Amino acid sequence: MKLSYLNSEAFPDNQKAEVQSFLTSEPEKKTVSDAQLWSEFKQGSQTAYALLYKTYAHDLYRYGMSLYHDSSFIKDCIHDIFLEIWNRRQQLGEVHSIKPYLLKAIRNKINKEYRKRGIRRLWSSEEESFGIEISPEKVMIQQQSEVQNSEQLQRAISALSSRQREAIFLKFYQGLSYEEIASILSITIKGAYKLIGRAIHLLREKMTFLILLLCIITFL
Repeated sequence: MKLSYLNSEAFPDNQKAEVQSFLTSEPEKKTVSDAQLWSEFKQGSQTAYALLYKTYAHDLYRYGMSLYHDSSFIKDCIHDIFLEIWNRRQQLGEVHSIKPYLLKAIRNKINKEYRKRGIRRLWSSEEESFGIEISPEKVMIQQQSEVQNSEQLQRAISALSSRQREAIFLKFYQGLSYEEIASILSITIKGAYKLIGRAIHLLREKMTFLILLLCIITFL
């Protein structure tokens, strides 16, 4: 699986370079609703397909790398997902919220690829790693105290269980609803509330509430 596979007829020639450089460019900011974009994509719009990729590939890559730290493998998974949804677009149902749909797709894709290799699920125990890193590009800070807060938040998050870190990532770093998180993690909505609530409680024990709130807002 290579990124060059995306140089297919599904992408207009003038968009190929942009798609290939998605990791070094800013995500596209779409101006249409998810429902409209998905509808146009299902109808075979190459422009809508390219916009889907440029809008959400960053989020998929970031989530995938948090699940498993292998850049080439994650790129391949992202790649396959977009090829698969293009080839199966006429059989896909309606999607009104694209980001959680694709995040769930890459989570399932990573598990599927590992099952093919005879490896157990990546997240079958609490001890297995889900990584959240405070990105230097996102942390637009200058004061030493803020740097220390960033480091304190990183340590506090690292103390959470793998499942709790994943839920925190989806809620505060990806901005998903409890319903969307429940769907991705295959748990109940009540379970999502409890999981995130417990994680926040543990974070509060590591940090003062005010610093925690400021850190979460600052470093998203």
